[in-house]
Amino acid sequence: MASLAGRLARSYSGGVAEPAYEVSIQELAESPHLLDKALRSVARGRTVRLVTGAQEPVADIIPDSLLQELEETIEVLADSEAVQALIEAREAAARGDVVRGVDAVRALLDERQ
Repeated sequence: MASLAGRLARSYSGGVAEPAYEVSIQELAESPHLLDKALRSVARGRTVRLVTGAQEPVADIIPDSLLQELEETIEVLADSEAVQALIEAREAAARGDVVRGVDAVRALLDERQ
């Protein structure tokens, strides 16, 4: 099993799906200061994965802002009208039926009035 220091040094790349680092529940129990370190990392916008001694994922500690984004996404996806509007917008964009820039948006709004 890799040491905590080794796992901390191994930086993850990619999106939010990958944690800043992993720490085992046993390591947290043996070294309570690691929880403070994990929480400081989360406060800086990183995710920390808690694992068992066998490296099985148990939970992720995520920044509150990420949780709020996920909750908003779930809320939108639960709204069938919003999902339909997103589908239509993607189809319009694929057709090239889009406007770019402030002036283009203003002109479009003026046409509709």
